[in-house]
Amino acid sequence: MMAPKVSKNTLYNLLFFGYLVFMGTTLKLTLGLSSISFIFTAAVIALPILVIGGSLRLVALSLKDTCIFLAAIFIITLSVINMLLYFRGFASLVQTMSFLFPWLVLTSVILNQEYIGQNQGKFWAWFNNFSVLFISLGLIEYVACIFFGVIPPYVETANGGFLVGWFTVFHALDPYTPHFRFYGPFGEPGQLAMWASTLIFYNLLRKNYLLFIILCIASFAAFSPSTLVSFLVATIVFTLVRKNLILWLLVLLLLSILFLFFGDDLVNFSQTIYLNKESSLASRYESTSSFFNELGFLVHNYPLGVPFFETSEKAFSSGISFAANFSPIWAFERGGIITFSLYLLLLGYGSLNSIVAIVSSKKTLIDCEIPLYFLILLPFVIQRASLFEFGIFPLLFASVFFQKIRRTS
Repeated sequence: MMAPKVSKNTLYNLLFFGYLVFMGTTLKLTLGLSSISFIFTAAVIALPILVIGGSLRLVALSLKDTCIFLAAIFIITLSVINMLLYFRGFASLVQTMSFLFPWLVLTSVILNQEYIGQNQGKFWAWFNNFSVLFISLGLIEYVACIFFGVIPPYVETANGGFLVGWFTVFHALDPYTPHFRFYGPFGEPGQLAMWASTLIFYNLLRKNYLLFIILCIASFAAFSPSTLVSFLVATIVFTLVRKNLILWLLVLLLLSILFLFFGDDLVNFSQTIYLNKESSLASRYESTSSFFNELGFLVHNYPLGVPFFETSEKAFSSGISFAANFSPIWAFERGGIITFSLYLLLLGYGSLNSIVAIVSSKKTLIDCEIPLYFLILLPFVIQRASLFEFGIFPLLFASVFFQKIRRTS
């Protein structure tokens, strides 16, 4: 008896939600799924491999698509070589697969551009609804905890101590005292701010004003300075798309009025964010500058990436591993200078495509919204794992890279 054939659509749907629950958020922790997460995470990682295996056929690719395909294959291959060179047990496998997963998804997307073009809008709608649902539930817990003293249980994790609710976590100052920054279903307040900033404009363009308000509250409760930068990027893009001098003047007038009436509040809010982030910003700058200071040494001694370490403390104390606040650092550590260079080239290519699409567009803003979201997320690249580290980014941003998807989406 033949096994039933699973459709490509089913595989992608399982990949999408499986990643969000077990890999891309903290829901496996808050929903009590940690004990079974390994099995489901392994299954999710296998899904893009299954899609690739079922899509291996003669596919007509343009020269640009072929270059991206080869870049993804190089990144995957070099990361596997790095793992084999420095294999230190299960931790090596976990770190490598975590890094490889988005590139496996990207490879599958290249081979299935027609399907992705027809379903990119669906994936954005699902991601929006999923995020807003759990952010809303998390905000209820946030209010209960911060303002009414309902303290969730304390849990010690590999990343430190947290107070773990049903839909959000709180960094624990001690077992009974939560930090005030809002995490939502994500692993960091900055990651919440990153996606909330994007979805704010997604919902604004669709006049989903209730969801827009919820995301604005969540974004500011995260106290992330990049939120302000994202809003500035979106404002500039909006005026560029409209190409209207009167609109430029109106935007400048509106900003002037806002600063006139709310300037003190905005300055105080910005200062509060900066003061709370001052030490963090300093450590991030130090980590990134240290990486570039040591880059020559690293390329000479570790051209295929650095060894694995059991803990972050051991990694950072080694002098050859750095906090990946500038996200391409992780690319170097897992695949060496070639992977690092390909990462930067793809990031630059996506940025250039996004800028050209927006500046040359004769359509409405909603018709070039994906390039807008790509640019909104760019400021986060210098702070944390962001675009290329998010496993389903190829499903959301494929049209930035592939012309065929832009035509069909």
